[in-house]
Amino acid sequence: MKVNYNILCLVYLLALFITACVKEDADITGSEREDGEDIEFTVPYSSSGWVTPAVTRGTVLADDRRVASIDALVYRVNENTGEETFAYYRRHTDLIQAVDGQGSFTIRLARSESGEKYSVDFLASFSSNDINTLLNSVNIGDTRASVREKLTRGGSSVAVVSSTYLAAWSYIPPTVIDRDTDLGTVKLICAFVKLDLGLNWPSDAQPAEGLTNFKLSAIYMAVYGANAYMIPAPENYDMASGKVITPTVWPSIIGGTTTHRLIGNITDDYVMNGCYFFEQDVNRTNNNGQRFTLLVYGTVYDSEGTEIGLRYFPLRLKDPDNPDERLEYLRGHRYRVNITAIYGEGYTTVQDAMSADDDFGIAYDLLVNEEGDINHIVYNSSNFLGVSTVNESFSANGGSGEIMVLTDVPGGWTVSFEDEFGAAVTWITPTSATSGDKDQKAGVTYTVVNYIYPTDRVAYAKFTAGVFEISTEIIQRGRSGE
Repeated sequence: MKVNYNILCLVYLLALFITACVKEDADITGSEREDGEDIEFTVPYSSSGWVTPAVTRGTVLADDRRVASIDALVYRVNENTGEETFAYYRRHTDLIQAVDGQGSFTIRLARSESGEKYSVDFLASFSSNDINTLLNSVNIGDTRASVREKLTRGGSSVAVVSSTYLAAWSYIPPTVIDRDTDLGTVKLICAFVKLDLGLNWPSDAQPAEGLTNFKLSAIYMAVYGANAYMIPAPENYDMASGKVITPTVWPSIIGGTTTHRLIGNITDDYVMNGCYFFEQDVNRTNNNGQRFTLLVYGTVYDSEGTEIGLRYFPLRLKDPDNPDERLEYLRGHRYRVNITAIYGEGYTTVQDAMSADDDFGIAYDLLVNEEGDINHIVYNSSNFLGVSTVNESFSANGGSGEIMVLTDVPGGWTVSFEDEFGAAVTWITPTSATSGDKDQKAGVTYTVVNYIYPTDRVAYAKFTAGVFEISTEIIQRGRSGE
């Protein structure tokens, strides 16, 4: 028999190539290959609820809910002690971008053997460098606590992973992985604090009106954590509510007169979707007794409009529920600051600004909301109304839904379910109160009945509070469209 050595060489080279690819895949995953079956899960997720209405200028990120990737750090759970130790790593195989904060991803997880439980840290939009650095330092059997200690960033790092994406995190508590497992909706908590700030800026939907005696140029921070943890400590996160309750901060701080510029070159007297930093403990001090401070920087003018010069003003937000205390900065929270007045001429040096009294120099209105709760907000100079979503969708089978609402209007809020002409609809039934008091965040729950016709139908949950109105569109798909 004549042997074709050219073909044999090609087969040999192909085999080498396949072997190299398999090894490369194993290196990339940095994980122990589990024996047994992999199960593919399609998992819904909710991403950051920070996104505010787009404006023509003043924005950096068009949509800070976008997700670039989702990685899974999977831990084996000791049935006797509950200790979680690193088992393997996986990355999503498919990703559907969020629409109004809701998306989904597909990922393959190893089936549990003999009822073993696993827990998962989901990491969204972490850079390849973050993941590779972590996997190169983590070994099979490392505790979850030790993994968290290794996933850190420099304290002055700005939160933007790229020009489009923000890093976020979620956790799945111990569960058996099998074909009956329901991972639920993964709520992604952004790893950073978001600061939106403007001068005489009553509404997100409009540019700032500005002040006559001050022109905003930049925002700095001082006395901040030397590094930051990308995953919160378990004791600082409430699993039942899915909320961060206390900042997870690095033990040491960068103090003195060292500052980090969070954003510069501000030209329109406001910044929205562009200023992010790590959560901070505002109560710990440096050797000079100074605490974390934001510094507003810009040009000061006198009453005649003559330029005085560039100056710093300290901004130390107060807790609305306890005005004697400074406000904590928590990851996954948006802090909207509307500076209504600037007093005095400010300070030429950081040291002088840091030494100033808390209440000197700036008057402001503050709105704080946690991601995923109140995403869509309308304001004026005095009050606001906000809801969690402006789009809901149901299949022809119907179902139930919930819309969160919050206002500070003295008369509270009301909601009605109407068609496009303002008439009440009968296919949606509220199952909770349709009105509420100010300053009390509430969930409006409702049910949608079964639908037998082929065309879609639409209704609106119309929320009103004083002069404000926001409508949430509720679509039910026709029977033939499922």
